[in-house]
Amino acid sequence: MVLLLLHVIHLLDRIATGPDDIVAFWRRLHQLMRRKVRLMSDDRSLLHLAMDEKTSYVEGKLYSKFPNTQVVKLLVGCRADVNAIDDTKNTPLHICSKRALEESSDPNEQQLRFAESTFFQHNTMNSGFPDLVQGLEWLQPYSSDLDEATVDRVAHDLNSCLNENDNDFPFFKANFMLNRMSRKDRKRVVTKTVDGKPALFKACKQPGQLQFVKYFLDECGADVEQRG
Repeated sequence: MVLLLLHVIHLLDRIATGPDDIVAFWRRLHQLMRRKVRLMSDDRSLLHLAMDEKTSYVEGKLYSKFPNTQVVKLLVGCRADVNAIDDTKNTPLHICSKRALEESSDPNEQQLRFAESTFFQHNTMNSGFPDLVQGLEWLQPYSSDLDEATVDRVAHDLNSCLNENDNDFPFFKANFMLNRMSRKDRKRVVTKTVDGKPALFKACKQPGQLQFVKYFLDECGADVEQRG
């Protein structure tokens, strides 16, 4: 029943063409997201299922092809919980980042796949529909020559990534966040001290942060002489 519901959502999204129909459909879907519908067998949410190729089939019959970018964008735009956990402790964000890493060998393409094909809601956010995706400010593009306040904010966001212990996603998030700015601004961010420590110093002091250390040195020009 839950799988069929996802296919119905896909179908309704395709046939709702008028402005009134689209807004009515989004409102209904928004209400559905509040109910936190789950698949009983493994506790996956609709957002988990929208990124699973097996969702394409219901009782052996092909209904519509998944993973489906448009359905994912639609669910996130209507406030699907991107932090929902299934019975293997994976969130939709984990699955999304893992899929991007598996499908591309080019790190820049990985980031674009992640942002453009899943959780970057540019078109939806410009539609004027209320209660859209929140908390993903790190997906927004940066202008060149960042002001000091932005450098400070990004440095604190990066510090939060370094504090997370959640497989590869914190590095994926930090990598995406920093790669959208110039190398000069990346260096400004990683040399900005948070709680008296620059990012390279903190990454070197914590276990399991080798990928951060290498990235800060190779891509950000971190100062190896800077003390913390």
